[in-house]
Amino acid sequence: MGNLFEDVTMDINYRAAVKMAITGKERGVKSFVFASSCSVYGAADDNAKVETDSLNPLTAYARSKIAAETHLEPLADNKFKITCLRFATACGFSNRLRLDLVINDFVAGAVTSKRIDI
Repeated sequence: MGNLFEDVTMDINYRAAVKMAITGKERGVKSFVFASSCSVYGAADDNAKVETDSLNPLTAYARSKIAAETHLEPLADNKFKITCLRFATACGFSNRLRLDLVINDFVAGAVTSKRIDI
């Protein structure tokens, strides 16, 4: 969806997030938590990702999240804390089977081992 509406995706996920953080900082807010995405890492491999791994955004959505993180970081100082959480993708539109989505992982675990590990 983000690729079909790239400008709107950038407006919502990047520009609006940075604007909210700037406004909050100007008004004395002490911290800002940004809901980013593990999509910034690109295609999954067999290894769990860590914060310092290289980024490989494959979609407009992922690029918008990286742009926001990049522009939020310099706003942080000793009076204004920025936290970016890279959440796993729970579900989403795709024209192919997405084995990296949390919901699909839960279903696969339930079917194969009769349990869901969180």
